[in-house]
Amino acid sequence: MSILLGRLAPQRRAPPPGRGATADAASSDSTSALPILLRQANEPVAEAEAPLVAAAAPAQTSAVVAAVTAAAVPVDAADPSTWKVADTCAWLAAQELGEHSEAFKTHAVDGKLLLSLTEQDMYGTLGMTSPLRRKKLLMAIAALRAKYVNP
Repeated sequence: MSILLGRLAPQRRAPPPGRGATADAASSDSTSALPILLRQANEPVAEAEAPLVAAAAPAQTSAVVAAVTAAAVPVDAADPSTWKVADTCAWLAAQELGEHSEAFKTHAVDGKLLLSLTEQDMYGTLGMTSPLRRKKLLMAIAALRAKYVNP
């Protein structure tokens, strides 16, 4: 850890975007901030830095999942038993339970499977630890069943 900190300490960092350069940074380096950023981006990644790079991937994945979920339109007009996994996740987001979309995608919960979910499935398999969130989902599924399965 001290090797990594010792290596990073002498390097100059560009100021955050929108903050502008300080007088010290402008006087000590005649190059603009952009070449500094490009030089830092082109440097090879040391083995000690690899976990830091890998840690950024889940945040990017979450952003992609959020964008896809936000773009999908809940399919309330269609029969839930015909829903694909994306439709189920869009419906889940509409129920304000979108944080569980990743688990639903991991376990390929489509419309047919959604209609057959039990509280044990939600807790054990999907990792829904909050009893009130499970109850909210069970109530929403019961409303779907009443509307489409047993009209």
